[in-house]
Amino acid sequence: MSNKERRWMVLGVTYIAALAPQVTLLSLPPLFPVLSSAWGVTTAQLGFLMAIFGIGIAVSALPWTLVLPRIGLKKVGMLSLSLLLVGSGICLIFPNYNGLLAGQIFGGIAYGAALIYPMSIVPLWFSAGEYGRAYGCIATIFPVSCIVAFTVDPILVQYGIMTPYLLVFIWSLIGLVLWLTLVKIPSEERKGIDVDLHEVLVNRNVWMVAYGWAAFAFFLFSLLGFVPMYLVKMGSFSLRLATLLALLPLAMMIWNRPIYGFLSDKIGKKKLLVPSLLLQFLLALAIPLIPFEVIYWVVYLSILGIVMGPMSPCTLAGIASILKSEVVGIGMGCLNFAAGVAICLGPIITGYLIPFVGWPIALTLSALPCALGVITDTIAKIP
Repeated sequence: MSNKERRWMVLGVTYIAALAPQVTLLSLPPLFPVLSSAWGVTTAQLGFLMAIFGIGIAVSALPWTLVLPRIGLKKVGMLSLSLLLVGSGICLIFPNYNGLLAGQIFGGIAYGAALIYPMSIVPLWFSAGEYGRAYGCIATIFPVSCIVAFTVDPILVQYGIMTPYLLVFIWSLIGLVLWLTLVKIPSEERKGIDVDLHEVLVNRNVWMVAYGWAAFAFFLFSLLGFVPMYLVKMGSFSLRLATLLALLPLAMMIWNRPIYGFLSDKIGKKKLLVPSLLLQFLLALAIPLIPFEVIYWVVYLSILGIVMGPMSPCTLAGIASILKSEVVGIGMGCLNFAAGVAICLGPIITGYLIPFVGWPIALTLSALPCALGVITDTIAKIP
């Protein structure tokens, strides 16, 4: 196999492996209506399940970036996938709320590396002129995993509430075997070096961009967590239809993220990030006005997916352009940390608000951080 063929094979295996933590995170939202009816779990408790996962991401994201240059990319990927096996195994062995909480902690820690090792492997195999294509592929991991979780999980749950975590276990095992046997790390990877964490932590532009990323995650995961349940409980939609509708923004992102990545190289990242955050906030204001008819939700969620499209490719490229190449991995860790905090706070705050202000107002308020994100991304200096 030629080096050109091998690098795409390595990227493909990395893609498969990186899907596993994403599917783990996204296995929860489709289960919310079932957990609520079968176990009597409140919206606040459902939000806390997502929050625990977010805490795991937040506390592990920066440590993963420090571990990476010391033990190498291969071992980071191996540890991440092994932790997923442990977390999904706990969910299968202890099929109750507490078991699910424990499994979420391990899944969150594993997810802490889910952005770092796929992003770090690209420079080892691809030239700078090919980054766009490679990162464009990586950027579709999240929406693809959403589609897998939201379409397959409602089917699997018919055979048991924890059955979706059997899919996670099998997927993680396959990803681990493929990662260990087929992914070769070029000798250019540097190990045992000291990374300048301080250089990144004091860079205000990194944190301004990271806040915009967190605002997007806060809104997105509040929607993914509660829109299906909202449509089932308030609109009398079937669970399968509600989860399929919730997939529409992600389906839009699969095809538009590579396009937005290409456009960001032409017109600049900020010119796409700022309008995206502003439009997300404005679109959220319309949630209380949308009738419970399928066509309205199809149109609304499709538009939302188009509006959200620039966030991933432009944020990742923005961090890479702000920082020196030696510390880009730490920058990705900062993004993961910010996302972890948002994934922790978004669903739990929205879950607590629902009984007090109602479903539509709570979902609308989840986009409020995007308004501040417009300001932070405007101020940030993004080359």
